[in-house]
Order: sequence, then structure tokens, then C-alpha cells
Amino acid sequence: MNLTNLTYFIAAAEELNFTRAARRLYISQQALSSHIAKLEEYYQVPLFDRGNPMTLTDAGRVLYQSAVQVTETLELCDRRLQDIKDFTRGSLSVGIPVTRGTMMLPQLCSAFHQLYPKVHLEIFEGQTTPEVEQALAAGKIDLAVGYVPQDATNIVSVPLYRETYVLVAPNQLLAEMFPPHTLVAMKRKPQSIATFAGLPFVGQIETTMGGKVFRQLCREADVTPHVVLTTANILTLLNLCVAGLGVCTLPSTFVRQSDALPGLRGAGIVGPETLRRVTVFELNSATGSAQLAVNRLRSKMLTQAGREFIHLAQELFHD
Repeated sequence: MNLTNLTYFIAAAEELNFTRAARRLYISQQALSSHIAKLEEYYQVPLFDRGNPMTLTDAGRVLYQSAVQVTETLELCDRRLQDIKDFTRGSLSVGIPVTRGTMMLPQLCSAFHQLYPKVHLEIFEGQTTPEVEQALAAGKIDLAVGYVPQDATNIVSVPLYRETYVLVAPNQLLAEMFPPHTLVAMKRKPQSIATFAGLPFVGQIETTMGGKVFRQLCREADVTPHVVLTTANILTLLNLCVAGLGVCTLPSTFVRQSDALPGLRGAGIVGPETLRRVTVFELNSATGSAQLAVNRLRSKMLTQAGREFIHLAQELFHD
């Protein structure tokens, strides 16, 4: 029993005449009879009552219903595979730490959906970078957005940009501390965190990566900051800074503004109007600097959807 036998049987069952069915299939009547005989031998039952007129037996009716279902399922499978081949539909799973995803995904996913509306995106948001890396290593996700992993034996990394730590200061506090001409000069070159030692700080708790980087920056500059408030969440930290509670340090990702691609809507969590209430300073330290990339398993096939997602991420987040 094979697909050809079933296809020939369907034609014979619909025509109920071997001559007409053979003509429809562009084969000889003898060849058709041979295929039907193989099916009857395989199932050990007659499929046709070969009287006049010819009819299907009970077994033949059951086989006809099932054979139609089988061929329709295969045709549907063919169409779906062709859609994937032609990239009109598909699916893609992407992992990213939840806070970073809040900043990067709205614009990236919006642009991807506009370009490829029939591709289903599934987002895995890990609480930490190691959680996302573990999901990628286990093959649970297709792509991961984050740092280039230290153990890259089975990982292919496509670089996006180098993330650095920057200092963000409320304009109101700056105006109280520095005259305008000094601020203009400060913006022209990277600054030490010591420059802002006289201002209050808001920081992340010590157990977070941001908290560790902040404390390392202070040690390098021999500064004991006046920290008025700490939080675990980096977006809360930024909002507290924007509200004027204090200066903070955080990854450049959270204050960078990516231009939308031509014809596509741009959407960012932190908009230009919000950032106009603060000033962002480069720091003269490489502490916390790391390469951001889209990572994938070397051993796992990269689909067309994956290739397009990586290309779009590079377009949106180029240096």
C-alpha cells in the first residue's frame, strides 16, 4: 500500500468505471487494475463489487473516506511547506532577558511583524541572562538576544552593537550644580563619575549586575556616592532619575534611540520627550562594556525567518 495506489483507488472509486478512471489518470486500464488488486491483496478484502453497475463494497467505502483524508492532509502539508519555502508563513522563537526585552522588542517585533505578518513570533523572556543562555543551549529557542557568551563553542554570534555604561543626570539637578558653559564643555568628552560626586544618586541593589558595575565605577574614581534610593529594576531606576531624584548609571541600551527603518513605525519605551528631561554622559571607563549580539546554536538550522530577524535587528540596532 502506497500513495500511488491510494490515488489510483480514489479515481476508480469516484468514476466507478476502470476505463474512465484509467483515462483520467493517463495510465492503462491494466495498470490501474494491477494497483487495485494490490490494495485488495494488502487488506484481504474486495474493494469493488464488479457487477453492472460497479459499486464500492463496505470496505471500499471506508477506504475511500480514509484515502481522501490522507491525500488532503498531504496536500495541506505540501502547501504549508511551500509557504515556508517561499517565506509566506512560519514561526520563530526568540529569547531575551525580560528588562532588556522591554526596551528592544517593541520596535524590533513591530517592524518584523509589518514585514512578515504571517510569521508567528514566540518570545521567551528570561529573568536573567544565564536563563536565556540555558534555553538556547537546550534548543528551546531559535535565537537569543544578549551578550556574546563566554563559552561560544556551539554558538554563532551576530554582533549588533557595543553596550557601554553611561551616566544619566536630571537636568534640574545639573542646573543647580553646574553653570551652563561648564555643562556644554562636559558633554563634549567622557566624564568620570567623580565629576558628579556632589549630586545625589539612585542605584541598583548590589546583587544586580548594574549595582555591581556602579560600585566598581565608584571604586575606580575613589568616590563614596550619596545614594538616596536603591531598586532592583533598571527601568524603575531610570524613571526615578527622570523624576529628578538623583543621578544614575545604566547600560546605554536603555537610553539609546534607534531610528525606525523607512516606511516602518518606530516605537520606544523611553521616548525623546522623556529623555529631554535628562542629560546622558559618556563615562571614561570601560567597566560594564560588552558586545550585544543575536546568538544561535551552530548545530541548529537557521530558518529564513531567523535570517530575516537577525538582518532586521542589525538594521535597527547598528552602532
